[in-house]
Amino acid sequence: MIGINGLITAAGLGTRSGLDGKFRKEMLSLYDIRDGKLVLRPVIDIVIYRMKFAGIKRIAVILNSNDRITFDYISREFPDVEIMYQDKPDGFGSAVYEGRELFKERCLLNAGDGFILDPAYYKDVTKGEESKLTLFEVEKPQNYGNAIVDQRMGMVRNVVEKPQNPVSNLAIAAIYYFHKPLYEFLDRKRVEFTEYIGNALAGNYQLGYNLIRKEEWVSVGKVENYVKNVEKTYNYFKNFVATL
Repeated sequence: MIGINGLITAAGLGTRSGLDGKFRKEMLSLYDIRDGKLVLRPVIDIVIYRMKFAGIKRIAVILNSNDRITFDYISREFPDVEIMYQDKPDGFGSAVYEGRELFKERCLLNAGDGFILDPAYYKDVTKGEESKLTLFEVEKPQNYGNAIVDQRMGMVRNVVEKPQNPVSNLAIAAIYYFHKPLYEFLDRKRVEFTEYIGNALAGNYQLGYNLIRKEEWVSVGKVENYVKNVEKTYNYFKNFVATL
């Protein structure tokens, strides 16, 4: 039986998060729940936890080889997680290319600086029989990758990376599930991952989508997002613990 792999990209410097490259944004801590308790964990820890919660056995993380802090943390806390490298900061698409082997099977891809609040989402999306993007509506779509969808068919028709003239108000969250292997479309290194998706769509790859509320996606890609998301995750999981 074909398995499901998990790939997490975490090789960026995090300058938009107010960092100077010594400490990566994926190691910024946010609140989560573990064994019924409210805890602070690095974002990459939270992403790995959600993949494991979904039952994914093979998980790989893309790091910069100079990032000893993240390397040491993952090696200590998750010794079964594979570590791969992207040493030149050539973009998200290039980082994914380094882990392209995992796309020979079903694969869940997640950027290391963001996650869906509810861990059950990861289990639900990987149980499905359809490749899916995760989308949410935004007021400034030019700041995100955009998706054009066929609402009647429930399918993605095209994707555009941060267009100056937005093609829709649907932003792409950095979590992607590919039920059908995507490997053949990862043809060469590309800066943007949306280029691979466009390549696949042009090759008649069938790609559905889930539409979530923007509040369900947490990202520390920018410094102002991190400040807001510390409070956001605390309140979300504090209320969750209260119901247990």
